[in-house]
Amino acid sequence: MMDNIPQALFDFFEKMPRQGPGSLVLTERLLRTFRSLLPSHPVAADMGCGSGAATLVLARQGISVTGVDVHAPFLEALRHKADQEGLGPLVRTCQSSMLETGLGDESLDLIWSEGAVFTVGFENALQAFWAILKKGGLLGVSDCFLFQEKVPQHVRKQWDEWDPHIKTVADSMKIAERLGYRFLHAERLTPDMWEESYFQPMKRVIASIEADPSASPGLRDIVRANRREIDFFRQNNEYYGYVFHILQKP
Repeated sequence: MMDNIPQALFDFFEKMPRQGPGSLVLTERLLRTFRSLLPSHPVAADMGCGSGAATLVLARQGISVTGVDVHAPFLEALRHKADQEGLGPLVRTCQSSMLETGLGDESLDLIWSEGAVFTVGFENALQAFWAILKKGGLLGVSDCFLFQEKVPQHVRKQWDEWDPHIKTVADSMKIAERLGYRFLHAERLTPDMWEESYFQPMKRVIASIEADPSASPGLRDIVRANRREIDFFRQNNEYYGYVFHILQKP
């Protein structure tokens, strides 16, 4: 779990078009694939929505969606984008933790969350989502996992630094099933998706910060950490990455 998130981290990701690995193409395809399992006018929430990359995809498909995030500037950016696209009537925002949204029990047909549940823990998030998801409702959630239990020592060492509790994909499915969810689908984000939608925009943000003499020491620390993350992923992406799960509450 992430507590006391440094301001510099928010400052960095406010400059990004999305705040975690993902793909608009994948989001759109998954929604189309499972849309028939939702009612004609579904009510949804995008948990840890950031500035709303996925939220807007849901709204473009006619889904009424609440973007939930702890960071007010992200939500302001989302509202601005929604209004620009004429999607304002479909998009609400809620500044809160995804564990304490205040949304009513069994009030949602769909919960979406891309690359955000690591901030509270995969299992904690799925437990909280269960209460507010209607019976028959869908959960689309992506998180970072090891693809296998046995990985090279240097990969394990790095993840011991980043997140010693990282789970395997198999672990995640067991957790979901133990909590009562029905497994429908799992799909990896390909390295190309990381590059196109996340790393390339990140490299432009890094370049702008490095060229700015007024950038804070904290922001420069974030730049160095993200450069390291990019390099490490490119060298080791056969061992870990983001996996999208589509789950259903029976």
